[in-house]
Amino acid sequence: MTKPQYALYLNRLLENTYESLYWIGFILADGHIAHNRLVISLSIKDIEHLQKFKDFIGYTKEIVKYDNMCRISIKDIDIFEKLCIKFDIKHNKTYNPPNINIFDSLTIHE
Repeated sequence: MTKPQYALYLNRLLENTYESLYWIGFILADGHIAHNRLVISLSIKDIEHLQKFKDFIGYTKEIVKYDNMCRISIKDIDIFEKLCIKFDIKHNKTYNPPNINIFDSLTIHE
C-alpha cells in the first residue's frame, strides 16, 4: 500500500531556483517544521498567499480555516529531513536560526 500524496511537488522546495528559495524564506518566516511536518498558519487575510504556496507544491488538500486564521499541515519524512539539512533549519528556529552563509554556496538554476 502506498501512502497518499497530498503535496505532489514538495520536492520542488529542494531545487535551487529563485521561486523555491523564495518559498524557503517564506517557510523560515511563517512556517514551523517539527517531527517531519510543516505547518504554516497565517491570518485569513493572507489566504491567497497560502494558496500560491499550495499551488507551488501541488498540495491537494483544502486549506483549513478557523477563526481569523488559515493553515496547511503537511507531513513527509524524506523531504523535510532533507530540507532541514540543506537549509540548516532547526527546531525552534526563532532561537536557533539557520546559518545564512549556507545560501552563499548555492548555485541558482533559473
